[in-house]
Amino acid sequence: MVPERYELVLPQGGPLDQSDVDALAAMAKERKWTNEQAQAALTEMHAQTTAQHTGFLSTLQAHSEVGGAHLEAAQVNATRALDHFLPATSPEGAELRSVMTKSGYGNYAPLVVLLSRIGKAMAEDKGLSTSASTGAAAPRDAASVLYGGAITK
Repeated sequence: MVPERYELVLPQGGPLDQSDVDALAAMAKERKWTNEQAQAALTEMHAQTTAQHTGFLSTLQAHSEVGGAHLEAAQVNATRALDHFLPATSPEGAELRSVMTKSGYGNYAPLVVLLSRIGKAMAEDKGLSTSASTGAAAPRDAASVLYGGAITK
């Protein structure tokens, strides 16, 4: 029997929220599901989404370029790219970050690699090499900078 209003309990500890429950309830109503069928679908949706999150994260952590000890730097670089093109303060940036978090794609290794490489390419250039003993650039005269050596007459 199709209930007038579904009484669905969202499983704890997952990425789903009330908007997911509402969407599933609307779908259940269209398909004339019982409350038990709708609850089973919500529980399955929770399990699949949680498994996707877990899979993405373990693949990311094991990735040779952006995982393990490189993960923190990769996240900094990826955030740099996102902040440049879609800042969190923009509607698109806020929506993208929300969807990436909810779906688990914020930990999807190919996406993290892409954003990390973009962010790394955008990083500020490093200064000229420095003198090993003082940490400061070795002084050079104008002739050697401009012409590669001293001018002789």
